[in-house]
Amino acid sequence: MENEQTIILQPEYVKTFQCDGNKCNAQCCKDDWRIDIDIETYKKYQRIKNPVIRKKILSIFEPNMGHVGAMQIKRNQDGACPMVGADNLCYIHRNFGADILSRVCQVYPRMVVYIGDCQLRTLSMTCPVAAEVALFSEHGMNIENIMLENESDAWKIASQCDKIVENIDAVLAANVILGSLSILQNTCYTLEQRMIILGFFLDKADELKLLPNGAEAIADLAVFYSSDEFKIQMQDIFAAWVFYPAAHGQLLTGILNFLQEKGIFSDVSMLIKQALEYEEKYSDYSRQIQGLFGTAIDRYWQQEFIFRGFPFRLEGSFLHNYFSYLLAYKVWEMCIYSYCDICDGQITKNDFLNLVTIYSKKLDHMKNFSGYLVKYTAPFEAEPIKLMQVLLRLE
Repeated sequence: MENEQTIILQPEYVKTFQCDGNKCNAQCCKDDWRIDIDIETYKKYQRIKNPVIRKKILSIFEPNMGHVGAMQIKRNQDGACPMVGADNLCYIHRNFGADILSRVCQVYPRMVVYIGDCQLRTLSMTCPVAAEVALFSEHGMNIENIMLENESDAWKIASQCDKIVENIDAVLAANVILGSLSILQNTCYTLEQRMIILGFFLDKADELKLLPNGAEAIADLAVFYSSDEFKIQMQDIFAAWVFYPAAHGQLLTGILNFLQEKGIFSDVSMLIKQALEYEEKYSDYSRQIQGLFGTAIDRYWQQEFIFRGFPFRLEGSFLHNYFSYLLAYKVWEMCIYSYCDICDGQITKNDFLNLVTIYSKKLDHMKNFSGYLVKYTAPFEAEPIKLMQVLLRLE
């Protein structure tokens, strides 16, 4: 799939990841996810010579009604895959190695997103081992432009995916993504300030991408946004920033109710409480959470930007994509404040990683989640600053 024009970007943590069942809570195997078995893999199991092992493995499958001829794993009553042992290790993997696993099991948690000929490689944060190395490694979210050498079978399989956007210049796509990440990683600003600057950048990039030299212009814009001159300009904007708490609560209440209607959340009452009492909750928890996990939160939202292929994920403008991304962050904020309410703000590292994996599962596995988030924002995107002022409160 790769050619001379392909640009392959990945965070540094990707190359250091090692699957470790002893550290993993095996959400992919134990959390009632559907695990598909492709036809080729099923045939491999049918050819296992040892009759006892062959029978044990084949007994766990049932037809996948969504794909003719394909199979899926029958879960235990507790929702777990029958092949996972008490040590979180897979019986099939232990006996035969990774090569005989299904395509789904070989690939997870690897993810490849194509935007034209720009390829983004990350790992799903539903995997707690991947989440820990991504969010708590000092340089884990540094972005590399990699060359492929001795690529693993798992990454080869993961790379066999469709492109989000077909006809786009790889350099332009890379410059938009890298420019966005340079803003999200600029610790001269708070996370909320970075979110505002990101909106400005993507709004301007929407215009520049139409120019003959759009890729270069966007790269130059990203450099300017990291300059002292730009920082001085932003001081006046931040000083005059107005936050609208009532509109914030109203907008998020509508979005959260819609997410419940679509089955993404079973009960949003606690989340709505955070939205309606946001000024109080922000005062109670924001500084405390930032002190404990501020860097990890920064890295999580850098990771999510790449993992979902923003700002190309949704049809429409970069700005439309931006508001979906921003609202995903806002719902996350309501989730973590809700947890603080329950445990009086006493969040451990394991608690934090558990929140990351649970929330990432919703983002990964709920169809149209990103689109649902912006259902209510499209009419207001013509006035992006006002919409940002509804969503972002500067301390």
